[in-house]
Amino acid sequence: MTTRPLFILLNGPSGVGKTEFKRYLVKHLGLLGVVVASDSFAAPIKNLLSTMLQERYKDIDKNAIHPLLKTTPNTFLYDLSEQFFKPWYGNDIFPRLLLHRTSNLKPPTQALIVDDLGTDLEDETTRPNVIIRMQRTGYAFKADDPRRYIGGPRFTIHNSNNLDMFEENAKALAGVIVSNYFQPAVEGPELNDPNS
Repeated sequence: MTTRPLFILLNGPSGVGKTEFKRYLVKHLGLLGVVVASDSFAAPIKNLLSTMLQERYKDIDKNAIHPLLKTTPNTFLYDLSEQFFKPWYGNDIFPRLLLHRTSNLKPPTQALIVDDLGTDLEDETTRPNVIIRMQRTGYAFKADDPRRYIGGPRFTIHNSNNLDMFEENAKALAGVIVSNYFQPAVEGPELNDPNS
């Protein structure tokens, strides 16, 4: 039987620092002994785009018109998601794919940090979870973006453009998460222990 990891979901618009915060949180949870991995709901289509363009995803300028796509990579991904995948395979296709990938993680993972929560369905599919709302002055969801802030975040992190402070916030939050969700089990006698 596979045990589901604790889903730690970062929620915020593009540009607030979700990916950077995810890296810091992975680092500090790992230092505290949590077996942690990271992923995203959009990983399948990001990998498709990367393969199509023969470029690493992180090196693609997502906001510039790409000559092969004749649009921006962000627009391409949005159209692929909203006009193809979701209408054909259901609005829950990306959470279902994430859960499928999660079931195959080796070694078994205690926490999975996902940096692109944006819909109620993604939240509902991954419960129980921890939602972290990410904010940065001057950044908001665009009016035509189907993603939005999800109600009921457990924590809120404000990116003040200070990377040292951002990492300190991740370190502090890692400690809170470990103390609230990963307390060591109280050991009792073995059931087959003749001395108990």
